[in-house]
Amino acid sequence: MTSPIALMKEAFATSLKKAIEIAFESLEVEALKIEDTILIPEEGFGDLSSSVSFKISKIVKRKPSEVAKEIIEKMGNPSFASKLEETNGYINLFFNEREYAKLVIETVIEEGSFYGSTNIGEDKKVLVEYPSVNPTKPWHIGHLRNALLGDSIANLLEFCGYKVEREDYIDDLGLQVAETLWGIKHLGSDPNGKKFDRFLGEQYVEVNKRLSEKPEIEKEINEILKNMEAGNTEEARLAREVSERCVRAQYQTAYSYSLYHDVLVWESDIVKSKLLDKAKILAQEKGAVENINEGKYKGCVVLDLEKVKDVAKEFENPKEKYKVLIRSNGVATYAMKDFAFHLWKFGEIKADLGFELFDKQPNGKPLYSSSPNGSYMEFGNADIVINIIDRSQSHEQASVKALLSLVARGNKQLIHLPYGVVRLASGTLSGRQGGWLGEKEYTADELLKEATIKTLEKTKESSKLAHSEVEETAKEVAIAAIKFEYLRVSPEKDIVFDWERALNLEANSGPYVLYTYARASSILEKGDFELIPPSGKAYEFLTREEDYALVKHIAVFPEVVERSCKELKPNLIANYLIDIATIFSKFYEKMPVIKSEARELRLSLVYATKQVIENGLALLGVHALGAL
Repeated sequence: MTSPIALMKEAFATSLKKAIEIAFESLEVEALKIEDTILIPEEGFGDLSSSVSFKISKIVKRKPSEVAKEIIEKMGNPSFASKLEETNGYINLFFNEREYAKLVIETVIEEGSFYGSTNIGEDKKVLVEYPSVNPTKPWHIGHLRNALLGDSIANLLEFCGYKVEREDYIDDLGLQVAETLWGIKHLGSDPNGKKFDRFLGEQYVEVNKRLSEKPEIEKEINEILKNMEAGNTEEARLAREVSERCVRAQYQTAYSYSLYHDVLVWESDIVKSKLLDKAKILAQEKGAVENINEGKYKGCVVLDLEKVKDVAKEFENPKEKYKVLIRSNGVATYAMKDFAFHLWKFGEIKADLGFELFDKQPNGKPLYSSSPNGSYMEFGNADIVINIIDRSQSHEQASVKALLSLVARGNKQLIHLPYGVVRLASGTLSGRQGGWLGEKEYTADELLKEATIKTLEKTKESSKLAHSEVEETAKEVAIAAIKFEYLRVSPEKDIVFDWERALNLEANSGPYVLYTYARASSILEKGDFELIPPSGKAYEFLTREEDYALVKHIAVFPEVVERSCKELKPNLIANYLIDIATIFSKFYEKMPVIKSEARELRLSLVYATKQVIENGLALLGVHALGAL
C-alpha cells in the first residue's frame, strides 16, 4: 500500500543525495545515512527537514548553515517542492501543497479500507496469546486491559501483513480450579440466575473465607488437585466441565466487547499430550538444562544462568547460580511448563493435540478448542509469539525466553508485552461498595453496563434515532469510550479510568472520535459526495491553513500504523485519531464545505478524514457509527 509521507521522504532523500554528490564529491554519501536525518519538523519549519548538514559539517570543517545553503543551491527546484530554505543549519522542505494534497486524497480514495496497511509482516505467522484468565471467575477490569491490548495488537499485525493466530490459554488444572471444585461439592452448583463466571467468582471468595476459618479444608482441596492432575478421574472430568461452562460465560463478556479468538488451548490437554516430557528430552539433548546430583539443588533439573546472562537483564547478576525447572519431587515449575508450551507454539516439538469446534462467534468466525476427541489442525508453528501478560510475570517470561534461545531453531522471536494495573478514579460503580472480589475487582460486565447507562443518558438528549437504535448506539459509544480510555495509554503505564474523560463528547475520547466520524458522514450525505478523485482545478482552492493541516495528518497515517505495529503500541493509533478529530473540528469550523466554491476539494477532504478514522477505529476494535 502507498504511504504519501514515505514517498515524499524518499524523494527528498534522493534529491539530497544527488546535490551532496555534486557539492561534496569526496564524501561517501551512503555513509551519511540521509534517510535517518529526515523528520517532520515543528509547524513553520517546512513539511520535512533534514539535519544532514550537521554530519557533513564535521567532515568538511564548515558551519552547518553554510553546508545547508550549498546543498539547497545544488538541489535546484525539485518538482515536489514549493520552496527549500535553511534554518539554523537545517534544510527545510516545503511541499508543492497542491500536488501533495492530490497524492494524499487520490491514495485514500483508491485504497479505501486498506489505506494505512503495509506488508512489513511478509506473511510471517504471529501467535498472540491473551487474555488467559483462569476459568474460575469473571473478567475484571484488569483482565479487560489484557484482552483489549491483545485484540488491537492482533488487528495491527494483520493490517501490516502478518498472519495472526489469536490464542487463549486456559489453565484448568490449577489450585484455583481445585478450590472451585471444592466449592461446587460443598456449597452447591446452582448459580441461581447469575452469570456462571460471576457465580464461581463469588463462591471462590466464600471458599477462601472458609479456608481461613478451617485450615483442614486445605487437605481436601489438595486431594482434589491431585486427582484432577492424575487424569481419567471424576475430579478431572468435573474440572473440565465446570471450566468449560465458565469459559463460555467469560466469552459472553468477550463478545459484548466484540472480542474474538481463533483457538483455546487447555492445560489438561497439554498434560495429556506429554509435551513436558518431550520438552525435557529436547532441552537435555541441546545441553540447555542439567541434572544436579548433590548440594541444595540435588535431584533438580536446572538452567545454568551463566549460559543466558546476555539474553535478559534479569540474569546479568543473578542471586542464584541456577534456575530450577523441575523440582526434586518431579514437579515442573511454571517456567518449565511454559517453556514446553512455547516449543509447541514455535513448532519445535509436535504434540498429540486435537481440536474441535467450541463455538460459532457472533462475527461468524469459528472458535476452536483443544480436545481429547478432536482432530489435528494447523495451530501453532509460529515465527513470532507475543504474550500479553501483566508485568509481575516479567521474570518468568524472561526465563522462558532464555531457555528458548538455547533450544529453538532459526530466528524465533518471543515477545512479552507487560502492562500496568487498572483502577477506577471514582473507586465505585453506581455507588456500590466494592466489586465481586474486593474494592478494585469490578467486572468487565459491570464496567460496560455502567458506561452504557451513562452514555444512554447523553445519547437520548441529542439523538433523533428510534428508541431501540438509541440503546444500540449507546452501547457502541460506551464500548468506544472504554476502549479509548484503555488503549490511549501506553501498555506499560498504569491506568486510572475516569468517567468524565472517557465520555467527553468535546475532546480526547472515543465518543469524541465517533462524533467526528458521524459529522463527516453527515456532511458527505448532505453534499451528495461521489467517490471520484477531484478535478485538477479543485486543488487551486487549497490553502496552507486548516485544509492543508488535514492533508498532512491524513498523509502520516500509514507511518503511525507501521510504528504502532513495530512497537506494539495501540496508544499511538488512539492518540492519532484524537488528533485528527481535533484538526477536522477546526477545519469544519473555519472552512465551509458544501456552500463553498472549494466544495469539490473539501468534500474529498471530508471523505479522506472519514476513511482514515474508520480504518483507525477498526484497528482498535471500535465500530464506526454513521449517526449519533
